[in-house]
Amino acid sequence: MGVGWAATEVYFSPPGGAAERLLKAINLSRTSITLAVYHLTSGELAAALRDAQRRGVKVRVVTDAQQADQQHSEIPFLYRHQVPIKVLGGGRGQGLMHHKFAVFDGHLVVTGSYNWTASAERYNHENLVVLDEPWVARRFQEEFDQLWAEGQATSKVTPYQGREGSRRRWVARDWARWVQYYQGQILIIGVSAFGGFLIGLRFRTRPKEGHLRRE
Repeated sequence: MGVGWAATEVYFSPPGGAAERLLKAINLSRTSITLAVYHLTSGELAAALRDAQRRGVKVRVVTDAQQADQQHSEIPFLYRHQVPIKVLGGGRGQGLMHHKFAVFDGHLVVTGSYNWTASAERYNHENLVVLDEPWVARRFQEEFDQLWAEGQATSKVTPYQGREGSRRRWVARDWARWVQYYQGQILIIGVSAFGGFLIGLRFRTRPKEGHLRRE
Protein backbone atom coordinates (compact mmCIF):
# COMPACT_ATOMS: atom_id res chain seq x y z
CA MET A 1 0.00 0.00 0.00
CA GLY A 2 2.32 2.70 -1.29
CA VAL A 3 -0.09 5.61 -0.94
CA GLY A 4 -2.54 4.46 1.72
CA TRP A 5 -2.93 4.15 5.44
CA ALA A 6 -6.20 2.35 6.27
CA ALA A 7 -8.50 0.73 3.69
CA THR A 8 -11.11 3.48 4.15
CA GLU A 9 -10.67 6.94 5.62
CA VAL A 10 -12.98 9.94 6.01
CA TYR A 11 -11.99 13.57 6.47
CA PHE A 12 -13.96 16.77 6.93
CA SER A 13 -13.15 20.46 6.70
CA PRO A 14 -12.67 23.17 7.88
CA PRO A 15 -9.26 21.83 8.81
CA GLY A 16 -9.64 18.15 9.47
CA GLY A 17 -6.65 16.71 7.68
CA ALA A 18 -7.96 16.55 4.10
CA ALA A 19 -5.19 18.63 2.54
CA GLU A 20 -2.55 16.78 4.52
CA ARG A 21 -3.95 13.44 3.36
CA LEU A 22 -3.94 14.54 -0.27
CA LEU A 23 -0.34 15.69 0.02
CA LYS A 24 0.65 12.33 1.49
CA ALA A 25 -1.06 10.44 -1.32
CA ILE A 26 0.65 12.60 -3.96
CA ASN A 27 4.06 12.39 -2.33
CA LEU A 28 3.91 8.59 -1.93
CA SER A 29 2.68 7.90 -5.45
CA ARG A 30 5.11 5.88 -7.53
CA THR A 31 3.56 5.32 -10.95
CA SER A 32 0.45 7.38 -11.75
CA ILE A 33 -1.93 10.12 -10.59
CA THR A 34 -5.13 10.86 -12.50
CA LEU A 35 -7.09 13.84 -11.20
CA ALA A 36 -10.52 15.13 -12.19
CA VAL A 37 -11.25 18.29 -10.23
CA TYR A 38 -13.60 21.21 -10.76
CA HIS A 39 -11.35 23.86 -9.27
CA LEU A 40 -7.69 23.79 -8.18
CA THR A 41 -6.29 26.82 -6.37
CA SER A 42 -4.10 25.21 -3.71
CA GLY A 43 -0.51 26.14 -4.47
CA GLU A 44 0.75 23.45 -2.12
CA LEU A 45 -1.15 20.67 -3.89
CA ALA A 46 -0.21 22.01 -7.32
CA ALA A 47 3.47 22.06 -6.35
CA ALA A 48 3.21 18.48 -5.07
CA LEU A 49 1.73 17.38 -8.42
CA ARG A 50 4.57 19.11 -10.26
CA ASP A 51 7.14 17.42 -8.03
CA ALA A 52 5.48 14.03 -8.58
CA GLN A 53 5.82 14.45 -12.32
CA ARG A 54 9.46 15.47 -11.93
CA ARG A 55 10.26 12.23 -10.13
CA GLY A 56 8.68 10.16 -12.90
CA VAL A 57 5.05 9.75 -11.84
CA LYS A 58 2.61 9.95 -14.76
CA VAL A 59 0.29 12.84 -13.82
CA ARG A 60 -2.81 13.82 -15.79
CA VAL A 61 -5.45 16.40 -14.88
CA VAL A 62 -8.97 17.06 -16.18
CA THR A 63 -10.63 20.25 -14.97
CA ASP A 64 -13.63 22.45 -15.74
CA ALA A 65 -13.17 24.63 -18.82
CA GLN A 66 -14.55 27.76 -17.15
CA GLN A 67 -12.42 27.39 -14.02
CA ALA A 68 -9.12 26.64 -15.75
CA ASP A 69 -8.02 30.28 -16.04
CA GLN A 70 -10.05 31.86 -13.28
CA GLN A 71 -8.49 33.97 -10.55
CA HIS A 72 -6.08 32.00 -8.34
CA SER A 73 -6.31 28.87 -10.51
CA GLU A 74 -3.16 26.74 -10.42
CA ILE A 75 -3.90 25.14 -13.80
CA PRO A 76 -1.63 27.63 -15.64
CA PHE A 77 1.14 26.77 -13.17
CA LEU A 78 0.78 23.05 -13.91
CA TYR A 79 0.64 23.72 -17.63
CA ARG A 80 3.87 25.68 -17.44
CA HIS A 81 5.52 22.67 -15.82
CA GLN A 82 4.27 20.41 -18.60
CA VAL A 83 1.70 18.47 -16.60
CA PRO A 84 -0.77 17.07 -19.18
CA ILE A 85 -4.11 18.85 -18.74
CA LYS A 86 -7.44 18.78 -20.52
CA VAL A 87 -10.49 20.95 -19.94
CA LEU A 88 -14.11 19.94 -20.24
CA GLY A 89 -17.59 21.32 -19.72
CA GLY A 90 -20.71 19.41 -18.78
CA GLY A 91 -22.53 16.79 -20.80
CA ARG A 92 -24.30 17.72 -24.06
CA GLY A 93 -22.49 21.06 -24.19
CA GLN A 94 -24.00 22.32 -20.93
CA GLY A 95 -23.15 22.37 -17.24
CA LEU A 96 -19.81 21.79 -15.54
CA MET A 97 -17.05 19.26 -15.13
CA HIS A 98 -17.90 19.01 -11.45
CA HIS A 99 -15.97 15.90 -10.39
CA LYS A 100 -13.55 15.94 -7.47
CA PHE A 101 -11.67 12.66 -7.49
CA ALA A 102 -8.20 11.27 -8.00
CA VAL A 103 -6.75 7.79 -8.52
CA PHE A 104 -3.27 7.07 -7.20
CA ASP A 105 -1.15 4.18 -8.50
CA GLY A 106 -4.24 2.45 -9.85
CA HIS A 107 -5.70 1.39 -6.52
CA LEU A 108 -6.23 4.35 -4.14
CA VAL A 109 -9.20 6.70 -4.72
CA VAL A 110 -9.94 10.04 -3.06
CA THR A 111 -13.34 11.59 -3.70
CA GLY A 112 -16.03 13.73 -2.09
CA SER A 113 -17.18 17.34 -2.15
CA TYR A 114 -13.66 18.63 -1.44
CA ASN A 115 -12.26 20.86 -4.20
CA TRP A 116 -8.49 21.22 -4.20
CA THR A 117 -8.70 24.81 -2.98
CA ALA A 118 -7.69 26.89 0.01
CA SER A 119 -11.36 27.72 0.63
CA ALA A 120 -12.27 24.04 0.84
CA GLU A 121 -9.59 23.50 3.47
CA ARG A 122 -10.08 26.64 5.56
CA TYR A 123 -13.66 27.81 5.23
CA ASN A 124 -16.10 25.45 3.51
CA HIS A 125 -17.88 22.47 5.03
CA GLU A 126 -16.49 19.66 2.86
CA ASN A 127 -15.82 15.94 2.95
CA LEU A 128 -13.08 13.72 1.56
CA VAL A 129 -13.29 9.91 1.39
CA VAL A 130 -10.22 7.75 0.79
CA LEU A 131 -10.79 4.22 -0.54
CA ASP A 132 -8.06 1.65 -1.06
CA GLU A 133 -10.18 -0.69 -3.18
CA PRO A 134 -8.89 -1.83 -6.59
CA TRP A 135 -12.35 -2.46 -8.05
CA VAL A 136 -13.49 1.03 -7.01
CA ALA A 137 -10.30 2.48 -8.47
CA ARG A 138 -11.01 0.73 -11.77
CA ARG A 139 -14.45 2.33 -12.03
CA PHE A 140 -13.07 5.79 -11.31
CA GLN A 141 -10.22 5.23 -13.75
CA GLU A 142 -12.71 4.28 -16.45
CA GLU A 143 -14.60 7.52 -15.81
CA PHE A 144 -11.38 9.51 -15.96
CA ASP A 145 -10.35 7.88 -19.21
CA GLN A 146 -13.72 8.83 -20.71
CA LEU A 147 -13.30 12.43 -19.56
CA TRP A 148 -9.78 12.51 -20.95
CA ALA A 149 -11.00 11.27 -24.31
CA GLU A 150 -13.67 13.98 -24.44
CA GLY A 151 -11.51 16.82 -23.07
CA GLN A 152 -9.71 19.54 -24.97
CA ALA A 153 -6.06 20.51 -24.67
CA THR A 154 -5.40 23.60 -22.57
CA SER A 155 -3.89 25.96 -25.13
CA LYS A 156 -6.15 28.68 -23.65
CA VAL A 157 -3.92 29.00 -20.57
CA THR A 158 -0.55 29.17 -22.33
CA PRO A 159 -0.31 32.99 -22.54
CA TYR A 160 -0.35 33.33 -18.76
CA GLN A 161 2.95 31.45 -18.25
CA GLY A 162 2.09 29.59 -15.11
CA ARG A 163 1.30 30.66 -11.59
CA GLU A 164 3.41 33.83 -11.60
CA GLY A 165 2.05 35.03 -14.94
CA SER A 166 -1.49 34.23 -13.93
CA ARG A 167 -1.12 36.28 -10.78
CA ARG A 168 0.42 39.21 -12.67
CA ARG A 169 -2.53 39.05 -15.06
CA TRP A 170 -5.00 39.24 -12.21
CA VAL A 171 -3.09 42.00 -10.42
CA ALA A 172 -3.18 44.02 -13.65
CA ARG A 173 -6.89 43.33 -14.07
CA ASP A 174 -7.65 44.28 -10.46
CA TRP A 175 -5.55 47.45 -10.81
CA ALA A 176 -7.50 48.41 -13.93
CA ARG A 177 -10.76 47.87 -12.07
CA TRP A 178 -9.62 50.08 -9.19
CA VAL A 179 -8.48 52.80 -11.57
CA GLN A 180 -11.85 52.66 -13.31
CA TYR A 181 -13.65 52.79 -9.96
CA TYR A 182 -11.69 55.77 -8.68
CA GLN A 183 -12.06 57.59 -11.98
CA GLY A 184 -15.81 57.29 -11.50
CA GLN A 185 -15.56 58.49 -7.91
CA ILE A 186 -13.41 61.45 -8.92
CA LEU A 187 -15.91 62.37 -11.63
CA ILE A 188 -18.79 62.25 -9.13
CA ILE A 189 -16.86 64.35 -6.62
CA GLY A 190 -15.88 66.81 -9.34
CA VAL A 191 -19.47 67.21 -10.57
CA SER A 192 -20.70 67.62 -6.98
CA ALA A 193 -18.04 70.21 -6.20
CA PHE A 194 -18.79 72.15 -9.36
CA GLY A 195 -22.50 72.09 -8.55
CA GLY A 196 -21.78 73.35 -5.04
CA PHE A 197 -19.61 76.09 -6.49
CA LEU A 198 -22.43 77.27 -8.79
CA ILE A 199 -24.97 77.28 -5.95
CA GLY A 200 -22.58 79.23 -3.72
CA LEU A 201 -21.85 81.68 -6.51
CA ARG A 202 -25.56 82.27 -7.00
CA PHE A 203 -26.09 83.12 -3.35
CA ARG A 204 -23.00 85.35 -3.22
CA THR A 205 -24.14 87.39 -6.26
CA ARG A 206 -27.77 87.72 -5.12
CA PRO A 207 -28.43 91.32 -3.88
CA LYS A 208 -29.23 91.73 -0.21
CA GLU A 209 -32.78 92.73 0.69
CA GLY A 210 -31.71 96.12 2.10
CA HIS A 211 -29.97 97.00 -1.12
CA LEU A 212 -32.93 96.33 -3.35
CA ARG A 213 -33.75 99.29 -5.62
CA ARG A 214 -36.86 101.22 -4.63
CA GLU A 215 -39.27 102.28 -7.34
